[in-house]
Amino acid sequence: MAGTSFLHGTRLTIDDKAYIETRIMATDTIGVVCTSEDADPEVFPLDRCVLVLDIKSAIAKAGTKGTLAETLQAIDSEVRAPVVVVRVAEGETDEETVANIIGKINADDTYTGLKVLDLAPSQIGLTPRIFSIPLYDKSEAVAKALAEHAERNYGFAYMSMSHCENIAEALVYREKFANNCGMFFYGDIIKFNTALAMEVEHYAAPQIAGLRAFLDQTKGWHYSISNNVMKGVVGLTKEVSYSGINGYGTGANTLNEKGISCLVLDEGYRTWGNRTTAGADSSMYFEVFTRSSQVAAITLANLLKNMTQDQPMNPARLDQFKQSGDAILYDWQRAGRILGGEIILHPELNGDDALMSGRPDWLLELTAVSPIESPGLTVRLSDKFIKNAVGG
Repeated sequence: MAGTSFLHGTRLTIDDKAYIETRIMATDTIGVVCTSEDADPEVFPLDRCVLVLDIKSAIAKAGTKGTLAETLQAIDSEVRAPVVVVRVAEGETDEETVANIIGKINADDTYTGLKVLDLAPSQIGLTPRIFSIPLYDKSEAVAKALAEHAERNYGFAYMSMSHCENIAEALVYREKFANNCGMFFYGDIIKFNTALAMEVEHYAAPQIAGLRAFLDQTKGWHYSISNNVMKGVVGLTKEVSYSGINGYGTGANTLNEKGISCLVLDEGYRTWGNRTTAGADSSMYFEVFTRSSQVAAITLANLLKNMTQDQPMNPARLDQFKQSGDAILYDWQRAGRILGGEIILHPELNGDDALMSGRPDWLLELTAVSPIESPGLTVRLSDKFIKNAVGG
C-alpha cells in the first residue's frame, strides 16, 4: 500500500504478510511432576522446568529414589517425545509432599510444584499438553489440581485410581470429579524389572501419557487412547472381568459406564475406555472431543491473533481470516480428523458498541470424530438363501 510521503521515483515494498503459516498446536509434549531425593540437582533442580529430550541420559541422572526415574522409564517404554519435568522435594509427611507437588506462588513471585509448569513456555520454550503426576495422583487434592491445570492450559491429564481397593470404591471416588480435561484409569501395571530380576508393580499413568503422545505422533489427536496395547506389561494390579462382545455386567463395562477407564487382557494388555471425568451436563464426555476442541481452539486463536490483532478492522481483513480458518478446518475434514467445521462472525454478538470498540467476535463450530464405542451386529436366520442347498 502506498504511503503518504512524497517520492519522485519508483517505490518498492516487500509484503511479508501475504501468506501466514498456520502452526498447528503441538500435542505430544508431556509434563510431569516427580520426586527424587538423590537426583542430580544440576540436571534436575527443584521447582524448575527441565526439558528432557534424551530420556535415557536423563534416567541416569534421575536417581533411584522417589518417582522420577520410574516415570521417565515408563514414558520411554512408549514414545520418544519432549518431556517437561518439575522435581519437588519430599516432605516429612505425605501431606507435606502433596503440598509441595500442588505448589504455590510465593511472596517473591516464584512458583513451586505443579504451578511451575505454567512457566514452561518461558523457561524451556515448550508448552506441555499431556500431564501426569505418578503415585501422588492418588490424592484427591493432587488429582483435582492436575485436572484443573490441564484445563487452564488446554491439555489433558491421565490419572490413576490405584488407591481404590475395589470397583465400588472407584465408582464413589469418580463422583467427586467433573472436569473435561482428565481421565481416570483403574489400577496399575506389572512389568519385569531386569535389575531386580523379578516382576514388580509400576505406575500406569505415565506410560499411558507416553502412549497418548505416541498416538498423537503416529495417528493423530482424533484417535482415542482406548483399545491400544501397552508395551512391556506382563500383568495388572487390578484385574477386572471383561468381554469385548456383549460385556454387560462385567467390571470393565461397569467402570466405563461411569467414566472410568481400565486395563484389560485381550491379545495383550490394553487400555479400555474412552470417557473423561466430565460432568453429566458436559458435551466433552469423550477424550477425543476434549482434545479435538483444544487443538482447534488454540490453532484458530493463534491464527486470529497473527492475522488480525491490532490491524485495521475492515471486511477484507475479516474475510481473510475466515477464509484461512475455514481452509484449516477443511484440511482436517479431508484428513478425517474432524467431520466438519466452520468459522463465522458470532450471530449473537457484534453489536455496534462492540465493533466500534474493536471487538469482533467469531464462532468456531466443529463436529469432532466420535470413537466407535459400541458397534452393533444383528444376526438374522432366514430362508433367503435356502435354494443354495440344491444349486438353485
